[in-house]
Amino acid sequence: MKKVLLYIFGTACILIVWAAIVFTGTISGLFHQPIAKERTSQYFREAVETELHKQFVGNFAMATLKEGIVEYEKFHSARKPVDRNTVFQVSSLSKWISAVGIMKLVEDGKLDLDAPVSKYLTRWQLPPSEFNNEQVTVRRLLSHTAGLTDGLGYSGFEFGTPVQSIEQSLTKAADADEGISGAVHVGILPDSEFKYSGGEAKCNS
Repeated sequence: MKKVLLYIFGTACILIVWAAIVFTGTISGLFHQPIAKERTSQYFREAVETELHKQFVGNFAMATLKEGIVEYEKFHSARKPVDRNTVFQVSSLSKWISAVGIMKLVEDGKLDLDAPVSKYLTRWQLPPSEFNNEQVTVRRLLSHTAGLTDGLGYSGFEFGTPVQSIEQSLTKAADADEGISGAVHVGILPDSEFKYSGGEAKCNS
């Protein structure tokens, strides 16, 4: 019995140490080599300049802020000039912004993570499916366990092409990646498995 308890204790210690390493690595960027020599905005800007001249060939826009004020801007373009008014397709970068906004609403008591998302959708609703759409909650959308199987990938629109509204894009994305249907719907049982969905951030919007 003591031997079994010793094994359990040893395993628990190993798991705690491993969790501590993973947590520390995530927070501090363990095993990740920073591009800047020191953790200051000045060194970061210098490192960006170096990388731009060394290897960058596309369009680029960057701003650094200090106490909510823009202190530095950098733009680079391979063709048409890029400036602070240039529109970029940010794709899934919007997911964390949506998540922060949603959690703020939760903190303010204006949104329930475990309520069906249909309670909050006003301009668009999930299309009927073989599954119960009421099981699609805000929490499950945030964790990609809501059962959406859109597979999106947005390729973006060519310059001058009219951009779809959010409602149109959720119904049938015109800029879906090749081979993807572009329709957001519930294709598997909600909360049954993790499946990445490009349309989930738009539902949360």
